[in-house]
Amino acid sequence: MHDAPPATPLCRLLGCRLPLVLAGMGGVSRSELVAAVAEAGGFGFLGMVREPLALIEREVVQVRQRTALPFGVNLIPAATPAPLLRAQVDLLIALQVPVVSLFWDVDAGVIARLRAAGITVVHQIGSAAEALQAQEAGAQALIAQGVEAGGHVRGR
Repeated sequence: MHDAPPATPLCRLLGCRLPLVLAGMGGVSRSELVAAVAEAGGFGFLGMVREPLALIEREVVQVRQRTALPFGVNLIPAATPAPLLRAQVDLLIALQVPVVSLFWDVDAGVIARLRAAGITVVHQIGSAAEALQAQEAGAQALIAQGVEAGGHVRGR
C-alpha cells in the first residue's frame, strides 16, 4: 500500500489530490479528458478560448456528469472579443465553475469579477512583470510558462 502524497498548497487551493494540472488546450482539453484527470487525482482545465457559450455550457455539464470533483475553465481575455468575453465570464459565474485560468495580458476587471463571484483565479504568465501584475490583480495561483511551452508561447 502506498502512502498518500502530501497535500500541497496548490492541491488545497484547487481541491485535487495530486499536484498535476491539465492545461486548457483548445480542442483537446474537453470534458472526457478533464474528468479523467480529476478522477486520477489531478486537476483539469477545459480549453474554452473563444468558444461559443453553448459549447462551454455543454462541456461544463458533461464534466459534472462524469465526476463530482473540481475542475476549471481556461479563457484568454486578450484573444477574445470583448462582448464574447463578458458573456463567457457571466456564464462561468452562473454555472458556478470553481476555478478559471487566464492567460496573456492581465485583465484586472475580469479577475475582480471572477473573485467577487467566489471563483478561484489562476493566471498563466510569461515574465516576472506579468507575475507581479497578475498577483496585484488578485490571481491566487500562477502558472509560469517557459520558452519551451507549446501553443501560445509567452515565456521569456
